[in-house]
Amino acid sequence: MTKEQFLSGVVFRIKSNRPYYLGQDSYYFNGTDLRKQSRSGVTEEVQYDFVGGRNVKVGRSGFTFTEMNELGTKSRLNFDNLVEYVSN
Repeated sequence: MTKEQFLSGVVFRIKSNRPYYLGQDSYYFNGTDLRKQSRSGVTEEVQYDFVGGRNVKVGRSGFTFTEMNELGTKSRLNFDNLVEYVSN
């Protein structure tokens, strides 16, 4: 995925060594927050859409954000590790 796609709000998944599975979470940037989508394991429809990260700072090759968990973990992802979500 490119920086421009990320900034325009294209829905994506994070690359993993594990195989893709139905219901895998997807994400998108809405201009201020990183939004997380929980999907159905049967139909892939979005079941929940909520804030997954705040304080998003976009750089040349990736972005950093604070995860919305009890620890407030700071994370970094590279655009190369994001794959555009395509419905099956």
